[in-house]
Amino acid sequence: MAVRDQDTMKWPHPLKLNIGNHDQYCHFHRSHGHTTEACRQLKEEIERLIC
Repeated sequence: MAVRDQDTMKWPHPLKLNIGNHDQYCHFHRSHGHTTEACRQLKEEIERLIC
């Protein structure tokens, strides 16, 4: 079962404005502008799930 199929994760809507670096892609937001590794919202969601 993929993580995306679970209800415990709060998935964001893709960012409406794809501003920033188009060479960088965030799999969490499914849009350009920053990398998945640099995604603050993803880090906060992971912390929420493990605390």
